[in-house]
Parts: sequence; C-alpha cells; structure tokens
Amino acid sequence: MKATTVKRQKMETNRQQVIETMKGVTPDRLHKYIVAVSGVTYPVKQVYSTVFGVPRAEFISDKACNFLRRAGFKVRRIIDA
Repeated sequence: MKATTVKRQKMETNRQQVIETMKGVTPDRLHKYIVAVSGVTYPVKQVYSTVFGVPRAEFISDKACNFLRRAGFKVRRIIDA
C-alpha cells in the first residue's frame, strides 16, 4: 500500500487498485505530466483525482506525480502540453 494525504486525511491504495479504478476511464487532454495505466495515457492529475475523489484544483501535479511514482508507475513529462 502507498499512502498520500488528501484533505488532511491519510489515504492508501496500491498499483493494482489504481489500475482497476482507471479501467474504462476516457483520458482527458494531456498536460505537462502524463502516466500510462494499462496502456492508456492520462494526465497525472486525472488519475490522482479519479483514484482519490478529490477535485483537481485542490492539489498540484507534483503531488500526483510523487504518489504515482511511489506506486510504481512511470511518470513522463511531455514537451508540448
């Protein structure tokens, strides 16, 4: 399990739960940081927001990137966002 803090509450999940949560989710327009989940590329903030149910305006992409890396995903930066 990998932990993160969401709205001052400690939340835990793991790589498999992220994969399950993102099944069937249509990716939004890609931004500066992206992550592939089961072969589908998403903006990191979309994944973090979907997994933890927190609005994207309430956290920065660095928080999402750090969590996803700890969960074993490869986060990439795209040049043209």
